[in-house]
Amino acid sequence: MEYPILGENRKKRLTIRLPMLICFAMFAAWQMGVIYFSGTALSIGGRTPLPVSINNITLIIVAGYAATITYLLLLPRFVVLAERITASAALLSALVLYLPLPPAVLAGAFYFQCFCCVFMIGFEMSLIINLFAEETAVLHLGVAYAVSSFIIAILQNDLIPVPFSGFRIFMVTALVMMLIFFFRLPANIWPESVKKTDGLVCPKQLFAGVFILIFFGSAMTVFGTAVAEKVPHGVSVVFLSSVVYELTVYFLWKKFHVHFFRSISVLVVLAALAFATAIAALYVPALSLLACVFMGSGFSILAFTPLFSLLLAKRYPSKIIAPLGTFIAFLPVAMQTMMLEMFRDRIQMVYIIYLVIAVITVVLYLKMEPVLTYSFGGRPRVPLLPKVDVPDNTVSGQVPPPPPEESEAIERIASAKTDNLRTRAVDHLSGQEIRLAELIMQGYGNAEMAEILHITGNTVKGYRKTLYSKLQIHSRRELFELAESAPPIPVGKGG
Repeated sequence: MEYPILGENRKKRLTIRLPMLICFAMFAAWQMGVIYFSGTALSIGGRTPLPVSINNITLIIVAGYAATITYLLLLPRFVVLAERITASAALLSALVLYLPLPPAVLAGAFYFQCFCCVFMIGFEMSLIINLFAEETAVLHLGVAYAVSSFIIAILQNDLIPVPFSGFRIFMVTALVMMLIFFFRLPANIWPESVKKTDGLVCPKQLFAGVFILIFFGSAMTVFGTAVAEKVPHGVSVVFLSSVVYELTVYFLWKKFHVHFFRSISVLVVLAALAFATAIAALYVPALSLLACVFMGSGFSILAFTPLFSLLLAKRYPSKIIAPLGTFIAFLPVAMQTMMLEMFRDRIQMVYIIYLVIAVITVVLYLKMEPVLTYSFGGRPRVPLLPKVDVPDNTVSGQVPPPPPEESEAIERIASAKTDNLRTRAVDHLSGQEIRLAELIMQGYGNAEMAEILHITGNTVKGYRKTLYSKLQIHSRRELFELAESAPPIPVGKGG
């Protein structure tokens, strides 16, 4: 049985088609392009001919992060409106760059571009978290983002030299495409935030794990880009590799029902391997490009991190998810700056720190992955609905949410895991024990489960011990493995 607020929020999620998502994905290419041409991407020199100060842009980036976090905390329901206004203002400033104005004025227009591309970072995350249906989010982050990653690779000037005049054309084109998306997006639809009266219990362990993963996912990109920038053609190789990784994750999910969280676990391992290879490349330079190929997995991890936050919003729609996630994503940038200052002449030490953080990420993600997969649910294996007329409160390129009967079918598929537990138990599992197993696999701690089940913490421990004994297991990971294993074939029914 679904809590009313979760059901109402689910109905507000939008299913958007790929062409519109590509328009939205232009944000990432535009943002990375502005940062690249400004010269703030760590060791890369600026490409803009304007009298731009990197120190000024650094301050603008910090101000942009502070502004987006503040806006998300105070006015979360007006994100779509803010996207429309900010993208329109950015387009005007991009057009100003074509005018014969004094260099200082043109530099001011470019500074404004930098502020807008950072200010909109939190809005991008908030839209995906709060308004995208699951399939739309995976399509956006797996396919539309791959298109964006390819454009970023082109903008690096490693493959096809892109002069500033060409970049101005790209800025205008990208902002027009983004505005098409923002103005077709309904501005009057936004999910409700959870209140105490809704009766939901926050899965604190899951929240903590997800936010830590967001931090490490951001770190993989920041650190990986820092390594790649020291390798000829390295940055382009990183982003071209990320195109392959992102498309592969989507293809495996769409065609073979391999859950995207499981595919991401491979990317996490590749990211750790990338830093190990980068250390080896300090002594065997021929390995440098191979390290960059692996580094592309780090950018892909960052691309998919909104799925983590989307999961939280589905389970416990708190208004702090987007602003806190945006703040955490900013922390590795500051961390990178401090490390480069501390170990300016000891690059090996910096790389070793990168590797240690990557290994921690692998361990944490492998521990979290079963909970993420179970809580998010698999790809709905039910027939697609026929095309229907779009109601007035939706937009072109978007279809209505699934009807109740489809959601019920998905729930029946999800219940197969608990059915597996029943068949595997050496003794009958009570309803309370089954419910406890579901809560364990959803990432709840003992105290939270006690609150949900209206029992004491000691009683939860007793139920848990009995549950594990009946299933003949000793850990949560074994519980997941048992829930996902094929049910035993009854005697007399085999081949």
